[in-house]
Amino acid sequence: APGEVDCVVMAGMGGILMTQIIARASWLKDPAVCLVLQPMSDAHLVRQALWESGFALEQERAATANHRVYTVMRCRYTGQMIQPTLAECYAGLLPLGGQQERLRLEREVRALNVQIDGVSRAEKEPQRLQELIGIRDALCEMLAGMPCALEPQEEIRK
Repeated sequence: APGEVDCVVMAGMGGILMTQIIARASWLKDPAVCLVLQPMSDAHLVRQALWESGFALEQERAATANHRVYTVMRCRYTGQMIQPTLAECYAGLLPLGGQQERLRLEREVRALNVQIDGVSRAEKEPQRLQELIGIRDALCEMLAGMPCALEPQEEIRK
């Protein structure tokens, strides 16, 4: 409730549910309230919703447990709404120096490859396919110097 907390932790739930909770809890739009978020999925959608709703990501870290990579974000409301690119939503604020951060970005690239494969097979959304390839390629540029085992980009089927 408003004024009763200074930090809210949400962990172990999907990113879509997390964004729905944040959107409905208007009292979270208070610069005095810190949010610590650990989405199990769709972290890119959490970042996008936060930025578009006036929240600033203050810090982001990757952590590993049981061979899984997790993202943890700290943010708070500033009122400054940002329209991020999808590549920014996928990349987040992770520093590229740490092994866990690199593992997280590599996981995003693998997930994008699965999406690219599905959209490519459907042959119905050439613009979406181009967009996904662009995001994947932007993340691979961030991982420059690291092996990024990707298939050569195929020509988009029209």
